[in-house]
Amino acid sequence: MTENEILKIAKRKYPTILEFYLFSELFGKEIPINISIDRDEDIVIFESTLKAVYDFQNLPKSEIENIKNQIWNHCLACFSSTKYSHDGGITWQESKLEDNLKYGGIVDRDDALSKSEIKRIYIQNDLSIIGGFFSIQINILWDTEHGMSLLYHDGEFSEIE
Repeated sequence: MTENEILKIAKRKYPTILEFYLFSELFGKEIPINISIDRDEDIVIFESTLKAVYDFQNLPKSEIENIKNQIWNHCLACFSSTKYSHDGGITWQESKLEDNLKYGGIVDRDDALSKSEIKRIYIQNDLSIIGGFFSIQINILWDTEHGMSLLYHDGEFSEIE
């Protein structure tokens, strides 16, 4: 996409967020793209942002396997360290991984993905960024407060946040 194409379809969601939707072959649906911008009236989309949009659009279908693995590993890590309290946090009890997975209706990585929701693609529009950086922000059943983000640089997965 070009800067003009983005500016034609994007709307200011908030003073510092420009939003538009793109169909993702990888996820088989439209995904919101949120670009962090300055409050200035004149919006300039930098080359690194255009590259990030291009890189997201061109993630190979095989990337879904990595995404499943990352979500599954995050699920296991969170469910392995879950504690709960019945008295407002005075005393805590640990719960077992197997019980947490059963409670969440999750048996494997496919279930973990199906219980997750791709929330948005986030891109920082910044002149100082070299290359294309974006994150896939995901709502997850086992951490509804924070969710998780998969960070990509030049179309390659780099880390979980």
